[in-house]
Amino acid sequence: GNVLTSTYIAPHLSQRAIIKLAENGSESWDFNQFNYILLNQRHPGRESSPELIETIKEKVGQNDNFNLKYKKDDIYLFTQKTKQ
Repeated sequence: GNVLTSTYIAPHLSQRAIIKLAENGSESWDFNQFNYILLNQRHPGRESSPELIETIKEKVGQNDNFNLKYKKDDIYLFTQKTKQ
């Protein structure tokens, strides 16, 4: 599935069809295009910041299409709910 993530995590997800980076400007994207949103608030990566990650987290957290599946050490994994 499609993934939104940080520059530090992206190389580990190279088998994914589409990987987009959580960089400045990405907070205005339609997050429903992603199956997974994997964020690292402590190490947000280039062209990003902890504040940007917080903004994305808040928007995705308010999106009824996503569940927070994992949260530990400033790492957050949101997964899109299965469409029925």
